[in-house]
Amino acid sequence: ESRGFKINKDIPDIMAVAKEACKIMYAKGGYKNPKMQEAWDNFFPNTNYREAHRAVDDAIHEAEILFEMYKRGEYKIEP
Repeated sequence: ESRGFKINKDIPDIMAVAKEACKIMYAKGGYKNPKMQEAWDNFFPNTNYREAHRAVDDAIHEAEILFEMYKRGEYKIEP
């Protein structure tokens, strides 16, 4: 919005939703939002991916995480 774009619907943050599936604990208790690599390792444990820390790579892999959560019913997309 600060750049003049208006999005009429807020969508949940992918990693905030993934924290329930990943269940990575803070030292003082409670679950933390996973880092992208932690979420990837949780949803795709049999792959040999390592995060490149580049915008395009992150966007592609976060989209795959989102789609996997959607298929599992863990990420709801409302019209």
